[in-house]
Amino acid sequence: MARARNIKPGFFKNEDLAECSAFARLCFAGLWTLADREGRLEDRAKKIKGELFPFDSIEVEPLLQELVLWGFIKRYQWAGVRYIRIVAFVKHQVPHGTEKDGQIPDEEGFITVHERNKNGYATGVSHRLSCAATVTAANSERVEDGGLTVKPAGPADANNSGLTVKKLIHNTLIPDSLIPDSSNTPHTPQGGKRRRPASGDDEESPEFAAFYAAYPRKMGRQAAWRAWKTLAPDASLQAKILGALAAQRPHLDRRENGRFIPHASTWLNQGRWDDEIPGAKSSVPVNESGQQWWEVAGFTHPAEAANERCHVLNYREFRDGRRISEVAA
Repeated sequence: MARARNIKPGFFKNEDLAECSAFARLCFAGLWTLADREGRLEDRAKKIKGELFPFDSIEVEPLLQELVLWGFIKRYQWAGVRYIRIVAFVKHQVPHGTEKDGQIPDEEGFITVHERNKNGYATGVSHRLSCAATVTAANSERVEDGGLTVKPAGPADANNSGLTVKKLIHNTLIPDSLIPDSSNTPHTPQGGKRRRPASGDDEESPEFAAFYAAYPRKMGRQAAWRAWKTLAPDASLQAKILGALAAQRPHLDRRENGRFIPHASTWLNQGRWDDEIPGAKSSVPVNESGQQWWEVAGFTHPAEAANERCHVLNYREFRDGRRISEVAA
């Protein structure tokens, strides 16, 4: 269930957010309307796409990964279920007083419960309640609305809080569920074979999905995934790869439907993110002294620049290793 949220003028002037694609920025604002009052929601890209982009042919997974890379959201798991937390949500949003408490646990397995007056308005006093890690058959009971049931704590719960919350039942319907399932019970399609689920080691990472979505030639995805796993780039190298790819895209040879563009696996295996850009002589080196773009920005190495979110597309915004706006301040 989507909710009304506030948007401030600073949203449009956020320099870090400006580094994200236009659709990623739109997705970020849309996530606010899907999040509960603590800024948490279920991490289900296809369902999010259906809520935010029902009329657009766009993949949401790469957009979410962009927001992760720039620190606007955090993706995590609790009890085997994937969730998203909007990092600065509580700081910038003031939910309506009667909005119900969120039922999604944080990274430590706690939910936030607000004290309310007789009219149902939150008083401003809240408590963190522990979600029980296990539910035994003896004390478990059917939750008709799929919500979390608060019950008095037993001796084993005394070290957490005065109340404990039963384990979240996977895929149950929650009244305020932001992304409801069409059915609680999955059905196997008739007349075909079940697909074997991929093992954990072979499941593509969100970081690779963001890279492959940006790469212009969509051939040899499995080979590209193997190359990515072998490379195992950290956050700094991931930012460098995506920045270099964005800079190189306009200069790639697109004759004959892009057959001269190397496969993504080749691009990764050969370290092509360090290639000079054909026809862009002003980029590398960038000045008459022969300095590279990261040197002009005040860094000693491109990895150091990447750590400060500086890349070939925005290096002119930096001086002496800092963003110019920060230097002026």
